[in-house]
Amino acid sequence: MRCNVVLLMAGICDGTMQIWRESLHRCNRIHVPLDGKAYYRDTDGNKLLDTGEAYLLVNSFARNFTLIPENRYYHLYLDFQTLPPLTSRDVQSLDLANDPLSRALLDAVTAIIRENDPENCRIRSENAEAFAQISGILEVLMRHLQLRYSLHVVKNPKIASAIQYIEEHYSEPLRNEDLAAQLHIDAKYLIRLFRRYMDMPPHQYLSQCRIEHAMTELHSGKSVADTAFACGYQSEAAFRIAFKRITGYSPTTIRKSESKS
Repeated sequence: MRCNVVLLMAGICDGTMQIWRESLHRCNRIHVPLDGKAYYRDTDGNKLLDTGEAYLLVNSFARNFTLIPENRYYHLYLDFQTLPPLTSRDVQSLDLANDPLSRALLDAVTAIIRENDPENCRIRSENAEAFAQISGILEVLMRHLQLRYSLHVVKNPKIASAIQYIEEHYSEPLRNEDLAAQLHIDAKYLIRLFRRYMDMPPHQYLSQCRIEHAMTELHSGKSVADTAFACGYQSEAAFRIAFKRITGYSPTTIRKSESKS
């Protein structure tokens, strides 16, 4: 089954690592070490990230990255969503030495980022031309990875429809009963389906969807209050609590860090 792939962000980072918290399940990442080494930690313990390979992190299940002390680390990342979603608790290692197509596509993404944003080395949807170029490459890359590495795609049509509805209506009041009614199924059955295929109930997926969109709004300069209401929260206080619980940071901290970058 072919996924509809939606690029969220692409970039190159030097010297700092983002923390992938267990609660953030919605965003997939292709992670490519360009120079240096780092560890990631999952349920099986510490594993080394090394150059010459790429890593596909599906829905970021319970993984944290850790820099090796006194070691420079330079990496490419592609953050994206898929519909239907991919599911895996394992980090998929992509052997670029024996996968020339993936190597060429990822090299092309790196070149686009460096050419279009040499100072900040990150591409967002505001840079429409570069974003479209990378999105096109990502579509080809994902089709290739699905065939070569037999990526598991959620094939339940009800889950796919539910996710699409949440993505389109996250800014509205949305209860499990409302979502189930749209799918013409019982709410309890919907919850069971979500737990089986997504390892979470629908309301948790909705919360993560809202927070992910909130991150985009904050990055664009929107105020915390305006972001809260744009993303379906009834009060700024409720939004702040949810944001801190899911990301580990306050929305004010994210907004200030973005304004300095």
